[in-house]
Amino acid sequence: MIRSPWKRTNKLDGNRIIYGGKDESKSYTTGASFHLINRSSVDELRQRVKDKYPEGLANFMVECEQFRPNIIIDTKESFSEDLFTEMRVGSCLFRNVGPAVRCNAIRVNYDKHCRVDEGEPYSTLSSFRKIPELGIVFGMFYQ
Repeated sequence: MIRSPWKRTNKLDGNRIIYGGKDESKSYTTGASFHLINRSSVDELRQRVKDKYPEGLANFMVECEQFRPNIIIDTKESFSEDLFTEMRVGSCLFRNVGPAVRCNAIRVNYDKHCRVDEGEPYSTLSSFRKIPELGIVFGMFYQ
């Protein structure tokens, strides 16, 4: 079951704080046990990069593995994971602790063991998933 008190918008809310007080930087070691990625979001990102470079890109790759998740979901709507506050899988309750701020490491093509040219998909991601004072976000952290 997925619950969300927020309505779907096309813009991320950088001021959204999941648990009162000051929002802090999250990572696996500082406040999250799980990293969730939505396959539909990855598919949309891949298509945006392809649209940006219709002639193609050397070493091109945009796959879930690049984002190093340990949970992959597949919803019909891209970026719907931004709206989840908690989810239940069997008897386990997962609570959202905030978005995953991305670094340049997502440029790695794991099949060819090299970086994707033109800074992709990081460059395209920065054009529509950048939150001022937080960074470029993609995926969510859960406890």
